[in-house]
Parts: sequence; C-alpha cells; structure tokens
Amino acid sequence: MEGYPKHLNSKQDYYYVVEHFSREQWEKDWEALREDAKVWINIGVINSGEEGIVNDAHKVYTQVEKDNTETRYQYALVDNEHSLMKQLGITEEEINAVLNAA
Repeated sequence: MEGYPKHLNSKQDYYYVVEHFSREQWEKDWEALREDAKVWINIGVINSGEEGIVNDAHKVYTQVEKDNTETRYQYALVDNEHSLMKQLGITEEEINAVLNAA
C-alpha cells in the first residue's frame, strides 16, 4: 500500500493506520467513529402545558407549521445500532484508548 488509505473498511484497517502512519493522518478517522455512535430520535409530541426534558440526553424541538401553529417534540439521544463503530466491532473504550495514547 502506498500512502494513507482512501477507505478504512475494517477494524484491522483502523489499527493498521495507527501502526503505520502519523497521528495527524489517522486521528480524524478515529474521531469520526464517534460521530454517528449516537443519534437523536423523536420520542413524541409534547402536550400543551408540558415542559419537556432538556439535558445532555434530551432536547425539545419546536416546529412551526404552515398555519403558524407550533408543535413541540421531545427527542432523546440513543445509541445508533447502525453506526460504523458498531459495524466494525470497535468499542468506545478502544477508541478512547487509541486517542488517549501518547
């Protein structure tokens, strides 16, 4: 293989670049594994008079309809079962270990 790979398609590919290339080259790819590890899902409409939950794992989204009425939705941050990280069998602990290594 010449130069940094254009695609990393397996867990072995990710570890290969760590061993054979500079951190500046592979760090962005390892960080990207985290990006789709969690997703926001709509868990329902918030009824009038209710506040909704807002914290690190919950948010409220307000949608303005064409008739200028507002509908508020509760969202929750959940694990993405279809994330690249899960598809490759890489854990968050592995990512942290690689990125925290000196």
